[in-house]
Amino acid sequence: MTVLGRGAWTRKGFPNEAFSMYKRNPAGTPMTGGQAELGPDYEAVHYGVLAIQKLLVLNGSPLDYSSGPGLFGSKTQYATRVWQTIHVPPPDGVVGPNTMKSLLRGPIKVKQEQWKIEDNLLFGLVLSESGADPGAIGYYSPADKGLVQINTAVHLGVTTEQVFDPLFSLEWAATRLSAAYYSFLGKTGGNTVLAWDCAVANHNAPAWARQWASTGTPPNPTIQKYVEGVRRRALLVS
Repeated sequence: MTVLGRGAWTRKGFPNEAFSMYKRNPAGTPMTGGQAELGPDYEAVHYGVLAIQKLLVLNGSPLDYSSGPGLFGSKTQYATRVWQTIHVPPPDGVVGPNTMKSLLRGPIKVKQEQWKIEDNLLFGLVLSESGADPGAIGYYSPADKGLVQINTAVHLGVTTEQVFDPLFSLEWAATRLSAAYYSFLGKTGGNTVLAWDCAVANHNAPAWARQWASTGTPPNPTIQKYVEGVRRRALLVS
């Protein structure tokens, strides 16, 4: 299959494709998060930087947008270092998978408690879908975007800005997980583990999730491995 999207944690969309994590461009210009007009990969990195900035502010890190929202300048670098010093040293000012996971931990915990999502499954879903890259775009389906890979070709009412917004995407995924769980709970005879497995499967393949709930067994190895992967990743960050 042809790779269409930038995927997660790749060089695509960064200045001169010189690095694969979010940081201040050592060359100075163009700025990381700039050049959104060059295409979807650069636009995604712009929204990825904006997501990082939103999470830094939400988590109480000092930040102003002197370089502009969605641009990784000196203030974003400084705020990142402040956060890393306390939560995920060493403070190098670079936002990669570990720093992103630390920034997401609090917001995800809030959503899981709010929607009574068990076993850290929302976190596992984020890691399975995007590797916690806020500017992720699906390799094979470029309509899949953001932390939970919302498909903008299927969910037509969701905007590009929303799919890349960490707070919107976490709320979107959490409400869907919760609704699916309670829908499947009755169909699985009250089997909570099975209902959560089907709810996770529903995020990726609703038809297979319904079949799984009706028979009690995974309809194929693909969706079984997907759910197992979500659960495995959920344990790693519990």
